[in-house]
Amino acid sequence: MITTPGKRVRTPRSISGPHLAFILLGGPLAWLGQLIIAYMLASHACYPHVYPEILAMTRWLSPVLTVMTGSALALAILAFAGAWRLSGLGTDKPTAPKASRASDSGRIGFLAVAGLIVNGLFALGCLFALTAYGLIPPCG
Repeated sequence: MITTPGKRVRTPRSISGPHLAFILLGGPLAWLGQLIIAYMLASHACYPHVYPEILAMTRWLSPVLTVMTGSALALAILAFAGAWRLSGLGTDKPTAPKASRASDSGRIGFLAVAGLIVNGLFALGCLFALTAYGLIPPCG
């Protein structure tokens, strides 16, 4: 960051591969993890005739699923916010990082907008799952 007396100027930065991968795949991976763990927990808790000692799981199943889905929703929203910041859609000038070639800037902008769409859809999926846990009984 370059500083002058009384003024701060932001310099363009480059973006790393893992940061770009999180912006593009954070929401889908969070939703997939939530879905797999929720099915695993619900299948053991809702079939006590197969595993009778797990009948006590139904009391804490709903809070665990709610916290886990809320965490997946927060991760999808965080990835959405990163994609929003990288795309620069809310500002007058784009805040895309400094690219080595002109085509890299367009590619990063495209991936940021794709991350907005993907993470927005998977955040909605997590939100719908969260409301389902509040409206439907765990084994109902």
